[in-house]
Amino acid sequence: MAVGLSSRVSRQPGLRLRPPEALADHLAWLIDHPEVWPEFGRRGRRHVEEHFDMRRLNERLVGIYEDVVAGRLLSHD
Repeated sequence: MAVGLSSRVSRQPGLRLRPPEALADHLAWLIDHPEVWPEFGRRGRRHVEEHFDMRRLNERLVGIYEDVVAGRLLSHD
């Protein structure tokens, strides 16, 4: 791991921007540290594969449609 990487990278993909205005500083740091790019890419890919699996998303969508058709998601205030 590159010097300074542990302070900028959490266990989740990407950078933690606190406050959000820090984006420019973090991007400048990334530009200056190309050695971390492959790890960021691996973490990003793993995150997408784990959280955006097409089969799982389709199952959730079908469940929502089934709830709507059955009237379970309609509110009648």
